[in-house]
Amino acid sequence: MSQHEHFKFNGALLDNYLAAGYYRMGQYIFTTDTILHDARRYFVFWLRFPLANFQFEKKAQKLLWQNRMFRILFRDFSIDPELEQLYARYTEYVNFDAPPTLQSVLFGEMADRDTRNAFDSGMIEVRDGDTLVAAGIYDQGARSLAGIMNFYDPLYKRYSPGKFLMLQKIRYAMDRNMEYYYPGYIAHGYPKFDYKLFPNPSMAQMYDPVTRVWMAFSADHCEALVRQFLKQMK
Repeated sequence: MSQHEHFKFNGALLDNYLAAGYYRMGQYIFTTDTILHDARRYFVFWLRFPLANFQFEKKAQKLLWQNRMFRILFRDFSIDPELEQLYARYTEYVNFDAPPTLQSVLFGEMADRDTRNAFDSGMIEVRDGDTLVAAGIYDQGARSLAGIMNFYDPLYKRYSPGKFLMLQKIRYAMDRNMEYYYPGYIAHGYPKFDYKLFPNPSMAQMYDPVTRVWMAFSADHCEALVRQFLKQMK
């Protein structure tokens, strides 16, 4: 690869990585079976929603209706001062450690040297009139869409903007006849990530790291896999 070329995770290549249980972090692709939180290890399971016959659950439909007054804008990915200010308000509010800027989230250690994006990314803006109150970033493959991050003005928390943005990403993917939407992972025994099932738990699929096959999401199967992993670790 010459110095003028820039590697891209897009099209079918991104589809294949997502289908194998990989995901984006900064400008890289990674996967994991566990995470650490407060010195405790949790097993994680990657999720996706097949979109061919997808329907939102009633709670999701209700949220879409309740938030119908907001303006939804789709645009090409770029970071500007308005977005950074929104991200700053968000990180002042959340109760977890977050990188200092949106730029550092998406470009990691390269943020000060190279901001060429290796992914085919897009943005969703949620506006109350002209005021930006929430934003979401996604990556597109040839037939898949991955939801990368959502952030919002804490004053609008009662509107569940994170969940609302996830629903908008699914709508966007369905409008473009994509096959899958990937929201990331959930963690067994750690409900912080369970919101990713919100669009419709009954239509979610989970990646089985043992068989390397996608199957219907089942909390019981997650539990059985965790027991199996723990038994093998003894």
